[in-house]
Amino acid sequence: IILMELNKNQSIWIGVDLSSTEDGDETILTAVDKDCKNRQWKITGTLDVKYQKIAELIDSFPNVTGVYIEANGIGLPIINEIKKLVKKHKSKIHYWTTTNETKKELVGMLALRIANKEIWFDKAETELYQQFGVFTYKINKNTRNITYNAREGYHDDRILSLMFALRCRNDYPYSGGSNYVFMPSRPNRI
Repeated sequence: IILMELNKNQSIWIGVDLSSTEDGDETILTAVDKDCKNRQWKITGTLDVKYQKIAELIDSFPNVTGVYIEANGIGLPIINEIKKLVKKHKSKIHYWTTTNETKKELVGMLALRIANKEIWFDKAETELYQQFGVFTYKINKNTRNITYNAREGYHDDRILSLMFALRCRNDYPYSGGSNYVFMPSRPNRI
């Protein structure tokens, strides 16, 4: 793992894992550039302060291509408040709903990127490394269903935020928030 700086002038994808209180859960914003270098911010304060800080961070990037904010629980009202405050990239903000199935997809995507050395982490992000150390899975004995979470008493907010940003990068690879690339039409075409 190499220490690298996020390139704010490239396309940027953002993932936000929200929390309404500071009871151990954190509100984390992760930005990922096209080379999969990433940076995380812990957002603290009252809900109003959090809305403002998230909006300011989103607007601080000149080339935001997409933003996923988790809509589970308290997410929908908070996302609406954040959208009101964002000035430049309002249309790039999308809701993300985490289910057991979507979490499995996110974990698989992140694991593949790590195994293929396609993602770069800042060595100074010790809290992210600590969360990787306690992120685990359980298999239900009856259904054989796998669930991913941090071990009891620990948190996975930084990992979730990172996975949301990477998924946004996959889902919205092009500026304008669309997976489709259109070629300009020629006016003289019959």
